[in-house]
Amino acid sequence: MANFLVKESTNWVDAKGHYAHIRFYASLDSNNDGSALLSAFVTETEAITNAVYNGGLGVGNGIQIPGTYGVQADYGSAEDKALFTFVDSGGNIHRYQVPAPKAAIFYADGETVNPANGLVAAWVNVMTNFAANAYFISSRDGEPLSTFVGGIRLRRRMQRRLNIFIKNPAETGPAE
Repeated sequence: MANFLVKESTNWVDAKGHYAHIRFYASLDSNNDGSALLSAFVTETEAITNAVYNGGLGVGNGIQIPGTYGVQADYGSAEDKALFTFVDSGGNIHRYQVPAPKAAIFYADGETVNPANGLVAAWVNVMTNFAANAYFISSRDGEPLSTFVGGIRLRRRMQRRLNIFIKNPAETGPAE
């Protein structure tokens, strides 16, 4: 079992410049384990989202660099989320929201996540199969995520905060 528990927070930026965050706990033996886990998490998350990774807090996270934008596509805003539900080895439910999900990860209804999709399967693998290693994504009690239950699409309220890095509705320049 791992020696220490770390709270990780990753930042994601959509095509308009709005931020969203994915937070999780990681059970680690060393800081190198944290970097390896974060690298795998970011790589697989980039495959299922239109947003771009922009640093965060925790072991292995880089600094935030304003001015990087995600891809405009279906569900391309930070208000759109894919909600993934997992159960840990203790039977507790955990939910993770991936911002600006790619349309390809859903069934034809555009609402239900397709677990047979290769991109989804790879992301779920990162979330659940690191328990075989000395480091893994876990609950705040250190229990590894063991089962993927399913996923759906959510729409959150519109973000209204503006600054010079947020683009206007036409996405041609700053909103301010």
